[in-house]
Amino acid sequence: MRSTQILKRAGLAAACGVLVLVLGGCPKHENFPAVLDVAVPPTPSNFSITVAPSTTVYTFEWEISDATNVKGYRLYSVGLFATPELLAETTATQVTPPAFGYALTGLQFGVSTVSTDNVEGAMTVTTAP
Repeated sequence: MRSTQILKRAGLAAACGVLVLVLGGCPKHENFPAVLDVAVPPTPSNFSITVAPSTTVYTFEWEISDATNVKGYRLYSVGLFATPELLAETTATQVTPPAFGYALTGLQFGVSTVSTDNVEGAMTVTTAP
């Protein structure tokens, strides 16, 4: 009988503790910071990869519809790791990195734009020939 009273008191104390946590929990936050007024840059198009005959020298090339808010471009290796791996940053719409030393056939690469506000846009992906 004594053990049931202890269990009742422990249950009542636990219920009171939970009620205190619920009622005195985090306050409702309504004072969020102002939304930043930034422009997302356009997505690159016509992304292509070419390779010089009998070499491992690849050229990555793309087009951009409106380069007025574009600060640069980022070239990524896609699909080898859990997240895309940054290979190069450039301000040109064409990049020829040093020879890889091996064929890239079937590997995926992506290119994205970075705006003058340092906002990275969507990535365009293509597969190496």
